[in-house]
Amino acid sequence: MVTQNLELTGRKVLVTGASRGIGKAIALDLARHGAAVMCTGRSQSTLNETVGEIRNEGGIAESIVCDLSEPSVGRTLVTETISSLGGLDVVVNNAGMVVDEDETLEDWLQVLAVNLTAPFVIADAAARHFKMMRSGKIVNISSILGVVAESKTATSYVTAKHGLIGMSKNMAAKLAPFGIQVNVVAPGYVATEMTKEDYEDENFSRGIVARVPMGRWGLDGDITGIVTFLATDKAAFITGQTICVDGGWTCV
Repeated sequence: MVTQNLELTGRKVLVTGASRGIGKAIALDLARHGAAVMCTGRSQSTLNETVGEIRNEGGIAESIVCDLSEPSVGRTLVTETISSLGGLDVVVNNAGMVVDEDETLEDWLQVLAVNLTAPFVIADAAARHFKMMRSGKIVNISSILGVVAESKTATSYVTAKHGLIGMSKNMAAKLAPFGIQVNVVAPGYVATEMTKEDYEDENFSRGIVARVPMGRWGLDGDITGIVTFLATDKAAFITGQTICVDGGWTCV
């Protein structure tokens, strides 16, 4: 293993959208801290890469190919994860999608299905299991666009990410008596494979850096650290919170 800090040994974790970008980085980091990870995504080949990297480092990982735009899929994911890993302790709802600003009604429905409905269905199904355990952690990955607006971003995406934060707060309040925690991580602009085109666009990238008080793009590690922390017992008294990991974007 890359790290010797194995605080999550024995924990079973479901990570959606784990085939690339931030989701893949989260899955790898959780595994490096000892968790067994179920990785989900739409492409078996890219999921195989994530699972392969985890296993090559001595970790435990499985994968499920799915399309989260189908509402019933979320419950199946939770059931199959529990069956495959022998339990479930943590859910990371990371999968998401965005469309062009000039969106159609079909785009709107699909974005809300993936970015808001699917996390609810998965969290709700996991909570039923967690209630029996009297413990469990749900970490929903939103965005700084769930806190502020951006005129050049599709309304469906901003709406879904705002909704995800509201959903998380309400679920946190309802589930707290059962020992279940629900929190949100809201990344700013992060340099990943998915944002490569923007990151490499000199003018666009310069504008982002100028807007961020810390003067740089975020990195995968900036996000994975807080997600892994929320999955550990060190975060046992944190729930209903939205943590912006954005270099200060939302504070000015």
